[in-house]
Amino acid sequence: MHFPDLHYEELESIASDKKVVSIVTVTGKHTGSFFGSFYHHGTKFHINRR
Repeated sequence: MHFPDLHYEELESIASDKKVVSIVTVTGKHTGSFFGSFYHHGTKFHINRR
């Protein structure tokens, strides 16, 4: 598995009549190739998205 400890944390969700927005944090460790072009280095990562 490429990200064996992948974890999503939903920080907040906001909804209106036509849209839903979620703010999430994604963390994990990269241990395998990803989309065939990104090689693993055992690097931990942390992504914040809105």
